[in-house]
Amino acid sequence: MKRLCLAVACALLPLSAFAQEPAAPADGAPTYAVPVESLEIGGARAHFMETGGSAGGYAVTVRSSAMQTNILTRNRTRVTLNYRFVGADETELLTGACRLQSGGRSLLGVHWNQSTSELYACEARDQPEGAYAMEVTLPAFRETSFGIGGVSISAGEDETGPEAHAILHARLSFDGVAYDAAPTGFGRENPMMDRRVVEGYIISRDGQPVGRIDFSGNSNNRGTIAAPVADADGRRAVLFMALQLLAMPDFYSSHVRQQYLNR
Repeated sequence: MKRLCLAVACALLPLSAFAQEPAAPADGAPTYAVPVESLEIGGARAHFMETGGSAGGYAVTVRSSAMQTNILTRNRTRVTLNYRFVGADETELLTGACRLQSGGRSLLGVHWNQSTSELYACEARDQPEGAYAMEVTLPAFRETSFGIGGVSISAGEDETGPEAHAILHARLSFDGVAYDAAPTGFGRENPMMDRRVVEGYIISRDGQPVGRIDFSGNSNNRGTIAAPVADADGRRAVLFMALQLLAMPDFYSSHVRQQYLNR
């Protein structure tokens, strides 16, 4: 089983805030707890080397990089996505970085074992600690590899069945309010082409659906978002979470893992 786990850090947020389980994903649209509207995802005005998407007057753009280190027989890779969350007139509302962390860690009182998980942790700069942060968990992917004369050979089998799918779960703290996201479904992967296996997410607050994102096929920045109509119902938070999930690499895709992690 190949191994991977994502998380976007919600440091110092009370653990009880995340005790709510998100609404179970459904094939059809859920019954939302607040009035929502459907928004088409479009392109974002990106800076050099950035990519991203926009919807409802907001955009998230990211600039990605990866760094590998070799210690004895262990290879480690750190993936970093520097992000900007912008509103109307390109006003920067939040900036920060998301990082894929490998190895064991403790987060929100939960201990992550390096044999079963890795972490993708996002933080906001120049904000109160833990006020704006998100975490996403994925299954672990294991691999056996060896090198001969500079040539690396890998062998392994990804576990992409129900147990691996059930691990995917996202959490967000936005201005101190907790949100969750669970996948709507998983597509069948074509290892040579597909960059998306996860089809989308339902976003919940206090266990009730308040939004949704559905990805459009294999596109990195296309799809639809159901977002609250009113700011008081968490419109900005839902759009931030949905657009971050859009920008996040889909590590269920073996093509994406090879690109970012060389796995």
